Amino acid sequence: MTRALALFALLLALPARAETQTIKLATLAPDGSSWMNVFGAWKAAVEKRTAGQVKVKFYAGGVAGEERDVVRKMRLGQMNAAAITAVGLGLIQPDVRVLEIPFLFKDEAELDRVRTVLDGEFRKKFEEQGFVLLSWGDVGPVRLYSNTPLREKADLQKVKMWVWNDDPLLARLFQKLGMTRWRWG
Repeated sequence: MTRALALFALLLALPARAETQTIKLATLAPDGSSWMNVFGAWKAAVEKRTAGQVKVKFYAGGVAGEERDVVRKMRLGQMNAAAITAVGLGLIQPDVRVLEIPFLFKDEAELDRVRTVLDGEFRKKFEEQGFVLLSWGDVGPVRLYSNTPLREKADLQKVKMWVWNDDPLLARLFQKLGMTRWRWG
């Protein structure tokens, strides 16, 4: 199962003017992470290409809130952009979560091909919600961890798993596996 990380921008929140504009971008990625290093290079390129007319300010590590909060802030014009996970994408356009269905794709190459085919349709659906998809990025497969061995399905009943409040896909998977002890986070 793959979590897609995508950048979104509510471009209408930035008025077209000659004065300096600041793009406020929120993400759960922590300062010092490889993602923030990539974003730092992007920030430098944006500011250089616009001769300093566009500045980028990051709100890293969730300081702007959970993804639900950030999506709401973007809708209100309080935040201009976000780098969000597939859970956040699903808050805007649930159809995109099809890319995460467990065992649907045999490998990353197949996922990339399907995403390329669906890209235009997804972009249109996000635009209908007032968002512009700037880029896709993958952070890798979802992994489940436990502090006790899980060797068979019955072992799942002995552990308590955590699920994001806004992740009905994983919650449903846990239900289908017969897991009754999980909590929203």
